[in-house]
Amino acid sequence: MAELEQITYVRVRKDPTLKQFLVRKAVAEAASRTRGQTGVMISGGRPMPASAALIKDYLPNLKDTDSLMREHPEWVEEYKQKYG
Repeated sequence: MAELEQITYVRVRKDPTLKQFLVRKAVAEAASRTRGQTGVMISGGRPMPASAALIKDYLPNLKDTDSLMREHPEWVEEYKQKYG
């Protein structure tokens, strides 16, 4: 019979970068618009949840965080207040 061994560790949690914070905030906002959406769609040649396809459509240039900073300066302020 195999022996069980418990392994524990401690991890130092780092604050998100400004870019990570902006992307997460944008995705959360887009996801809130798709509440109640059900079903499956074909996107990019493969099936995906309809809500995920809509989020993808809402955020066409998600990697352009500079435009997110210009569109939502209040998010940048929120980041500065929260993480310094």
